[in-house]
Amino acid sequence: MNERMMLMVGGVTGILFGLHPLHVESVAWVAERKDLLCALFFLLSMTVYAKYGTLADAETPHPGSESRYLKKLYLLSLGSFTLALLSKPMAVTLPVCLLMLDWYPLKRIRSFRTFRIAFVEKVPFFALSLASSILTILAQAAGGSIVPIEYAPVSTRMLVASKALVVYLGKMMVPLNLVPFYPYPSDVSLLSLDYLFSVVLVLGITMVCIVVIKGHELLLSVWGYYVVTLMPVLGIVQIGNQFMADRYVYLPSLGPFLIMGLATAWLFEKVNALQHWSRPATLVCAAAAIGVLVSLSYLTVKQIGVWQNSIDLWTYVIKKEPVRAPLAYYNRGVYYAKKGQVDRALNDFKKTTILDPSDYQAYYNLGVLYGSTGLFDMAIECFSTAIMINQSYDMAYLNRGSYYARTGRMEQARADYQKACDLGNENGCRQVKLRQS
Repeated sequence: MNERMMLMVGGVTGILFGLHPLHVESVAWVAERKDLLCALFFLLSMTVYAKYGTLADAETPHPGSESRYLKKLYLLSLGSFTLALLSKPMAVTLPVCLLMLDWYPLKRIRSFRTFRIAFVEKVPFFALSLASSILTILAQAAGGSIVPIEYAPVSTRMLVASKALVVYLGKMMVPLNLVPFYPYPSDVSLLSLDYLFSVVLVLGITMVCIVVIKGHELLLSVWGYYVVTLMPVLGIVQIGNQFMADRYVYLPSLGPFLIMGLATAWLFEKVNALQHWSRPATLVCAAAAIGVLVSLSYLTVKQIGVWQNSIDLWTYVIKKEPVRAPLAYYNRGVYYAKKGQVDRALNDFKKTTILDPSDYQAYYNLGVLYGSTGLFDMAIECFSTAIMINQSYDMAYLNRGSYYARTGRMEQARADYQKACDLGNENGCRQVKLRQS
């Protein structure tokens, strides 16, 4: 590949990465700016390691020498990886990516022996990844975010993961119907054409990359990078109630974008090779490229508008997923409640309980709103439902106790305050002491 082609590949890949609507979520949502920080240190670590790998074999007579751990470039790569992990745990896949980098394009791995040497070299990276993974899983488990295996069996998770891999690719090529929240599918079966097609396509791409590996290592390397970097968020360990998110593909998208850049450069070279039709073909290609850039820019600006405020965001999600996204109604209801728009908040929380009768927080918020409007009995009923769903919800006991007290039911109020206190609620304990004094 000549220098002009390399510049074109890099330019096209960079433009796609910078302009693509899929990346709006990571940039426009303040809470996800950690994606940008993680990507900075992730790519810095890979870049420094690539330079280290290029020089390491030439400088070190014995590939297994411990002195490699003390090389400045190695330590800089390891330090950047640490910062990437501190930015976002999704960077845990970097050690595997470095091994793939060793295989191609560095070509440091060519036998089991060289693989063993390269693997041992990555032990500090893998140790950091393991520690980060354990801490992340423990934190998510403590917050109740991890979905138990009985609710989503491994077979279901694998099918959903295959579909996510394919859907992400589709949205990179045709970035339409981007939604900030993609609900976890309810009917997952290999007999469904969607999932069967996804499994066949993923296996097919993998097999093609393996079959044509000789002389085309780049294809397998790019596909491996795409799958590996997405692995933490494919739902094998399911966290939350969504099966994909645009922000998840921020770093993984570099692989497919690189292939698009290579395809563009190859087409450009073919057009230049034409003798009689070179100029017209160049004009057509230039017009197509401008059309793609304008389209991407328009879609990106349009997608930015979705993230203007909470109302626009969750209204957009509700428009796209009116039945499968109770979380959107709940979050919009919370925003309406903060703004004092009680009627709209009530409607959204009611809709949430209809779509998801197990959402105890929606019942709790309904109770708070009913209580604020003087409908104490309805508030008590909502708090009671929340407690029925989650018997450890201290705030529901505390608030129900306060409304029992307001309506003169002091025994029931004392019982609820005591229960809230037993669950660790300080206000509940304070009320118990007041009642005893």
